[in-house]
Amino acid sequence: FMVEELLTLGKEAQMFVPLQKFPYALRDISLTFPKHVTVADVETIFREGGTPLLRKWELFDIYEQEAEKSFAFHLSFGALERTLSSSEMDAAFDQIVTLAKARFAGRLRS
Repeated sequence: FMVEELLTLGKEAQMFVPLQKFPYALRDISLTFPKHVTVADVETIFREGGTPLLRKWELFDIYEQEAEKSFAFHLSFGALERTLSSSEMDAAFDQIVTLAKARFAGRLRS
């Protein structure tokens, strides 16, 4: 009885993502916004402005001062079929900064 049950479980399709063949280019970013902006707002900017080269991001610091809040992230840029050039990564990074400014009056933290 249990063998039949196990055999049916083994027939389900296995979904996986292949390992990355080309290395990610890593870059940190710290953006300052008005205090009402949330991490979810910033992640929306990453999804829209960094596509398709921004593969991952990780929040590592939040700093609040008076009416402003800064978020610091590790960004990982990459392409499935090749190693990125620095100009490609810079263009995606600049698009994120431009979108942060336009959408939420954000700026790079100095």
